[in-house]
Amino acid sequence: MSTYLERVDLPFYRQQIADFLPDEVLDFHTHVGRPEHFVRPAAPPRNWAEYVTPRAWTVDSLYRYYARLFPGKRIVPVIFGSLVGEPLVDPLNDYVATTAAHFGAYSFLLTRPEWSADELEQRLRAGFRGLKPYPTMVRGKAAAEIGIFDFLPHHHLALAQEMNLCVLLHLPRPGRLDDPDNLSELHELVRRYPRLKLVVEHLGRSYCLPGAARGLAAMRDLPTVSYGIAACATEEVFELALREVGPRRLVFGSDIPYVAFRCRRLCEGDNYVNIVRGANFTDPHLRVAPPETRDTITFYVYEQIAGVRRAAERAGLSRAGVEDIFRNNALRLLNE
Repeated sequence: MSTYLERVDLPFYRQQIADFLPDEVLDFHTHVGRPEHFVRPAAPPRNWAEYVTPRAWTVDSLYRYYARLFPGKRIVPVIFGSLVGEPLVDPLNDYVATTAAHFGAYSFLLTRPEWSADELEQRLRAGFRGLKPYPTMVRGKAAAEIGIFDFLPHHHLALAQEMNLCVLLHLPRPGRLDDPDNLSELHELVRRYPRLKLVVEHLGRSYCLPGAARGLAAMRDLPTVSYGIAACATEEVFELALREVGPRRLVFGSDIPYVAFRCRRLCEGDNYVNIVRGANFTDPHLRVAPPETRDTITFYVYEQIAGVRRAAERAGLSRAGVEDIFRNNALRLLNE
């Protein structure tokens, strides 16, 4: 009897993915870590991502996942530490740097905002190509009140610009790219650090079209900013981004292992819904597919890439543009 992978997933890959992807892909957004790098929280999972994401995902696991899902392709990742649970940041960063060097991957440094410029620079000597700050690293402030400069302080930004490093930015605040304070801080950031290689991840967490349209329109006067498309899977948002931003400023990333599951995403206004084959938990962003479509759902990253393909075809994207999104833009950010 054939497995679901052989019966559903790989036929989808061969029909909709394989001839679209370049032979070599650079995955700009992956999380890794070993079990000993995390303090297990006492609280149960709070949302769908915490339910479906393994507590530890090693670099070996990442490469096995690539081999299983992308036969015939060479995938080169950018890796950085995971935030499932409370990470032990320095041991986790050491693991990332060591394994990246061993596998020929790229590494970003998971940062703490309290580090001085000297402490940050010392840690960067391990060969990191960028910074990966997170709002959740801020202590003593309500999540909804955290601003960009709380977790990405100015002395970190100044050093990243001086050292020609990338900064992969997750936007804080519930409104994400559609939040006026985020937009104001992004404009200030670009004004103060004009040579910084800034990548706003998840398209500013604008997963659905209404918020993406408002947010990207408000960013038109910042042409140096690039956008990661990790964990995005809505073709209408991809098409908008191709027209608003252009293929030279879009960077493919998967967000593995947070999306290492089978799921189809749809949007209801500004609310995204993950349609899954089954779940033993509830979440406002999750819905179980009806029986008649349950066995058509494939890997989330497949759905993401297929969405990019449909958007690219509607926007008339060239083959060179596809290769920019899936490889060349990332190489320019990392190496130029």
